[in-house]
Amino acid sequence: MGNEQGRFLYGAMESPYTWSTGPVVGTFLTQLKYQEFLGRRCLKCETISCPPFDHCEKCGSFEAEWMEVGPGGTVRAVTIVHHCFSGQPANPPYALALIQLDGTDTALCHLIRELDLAQIRIGERVEPVFRDVRVGSLRDIEYFRPAPRRVIRKAHPRATVRLEVQEVLGRERIPFEYSYGRLYPRFYEGLRQKKITTVKCSKCGKAILPPRPYCGACFADAKKWVDLPETGTVKTFTVVHQEFLGQPKKPPYCYVVVVPDGHVSEIHHLLEGADYNEVRVGMRVKAVWNEDRRGTIWDIKYFKPLVT
Repeated sequence: MGNEQGRFLYGAMESPYTWSTGPVVGTFLTQLKYQEFLGRRCLKCETISCPPFDHCEKCGSFEAEWMEVGPGGTVRAVTIVHHCFSGQPANPPYALALIQLDGTDTALCHLIRELDLAQIRIGERVEPVFRDVRVGSLRDIEYFRPAPRRVIRKAHPRATVRLEVQEVLGRERIPFEYSYGRLYPRFYEGLRQKKITTVKCSKCGKAILPPRPYCGACFADAKKWVDLPETGTVKTFTVVHQEFLGQPKKPPYCYVVVVPDGHVSEIHHLLEGADYNEVRVGMRVKAVWNEDRRGTIWDIKYFKPLVT
């Protein structure tokens, strides 16, 4: 959903997702729940990776064993983030570092806190701070902080491991700013005034809905504004029973394509006030307007059967 302001539409696209961790990453995340770090030692090249993968990124071998690593680590690279953007792990400014956990050959990316950002140096020794409530996620580590001890521990083989985390549930949100040009503001303002206003082709006379500067049929200019009737005919329809993301309402509902009287343009909207088993192509309908109109397509609340 979005809010129209001037000639821009501001909103966000959101989508839930389910990510299968697989046995290797799932085991790694499970052990974080118990405040433990596990890495994988490749049996071919002996590289110890943390976070672990199902194969060695160095030689490609799938043969590996679990190793206890960390919990302390060494900063190998760091960046200070000052700019705001979507999906940040913290409010800027903050430090994001590549941390090589003790006993490993690779690095883990995470936050560093509890010190002056200007004082962070490559080679800084750090330790993790775990959250009180842990669920088996990389965010179970709240951040890393300077470590009082300087001793670097070696990795040790781990005979038994837990696998409790097998999928990660999340939600992706992508904000957007959409410029809809010079015609849509008048179209939306018309809806706010209970009018379906659009432009008409200068050559073929076809009303173009939603309004566009050129006719898609004959490519002539479309500059003349006309008001379309709020009555029309159902051209096609579907009754939606399946629930999915971004629906205008909870199923079941009827989605119709309406052709306003005397025109060939189409309005895609909802149909209410009818038995869905009785909806037919050719049914006469009329727009029902919202009392609280804000200049959006939902100023038309729905279409209803026209009683003659």
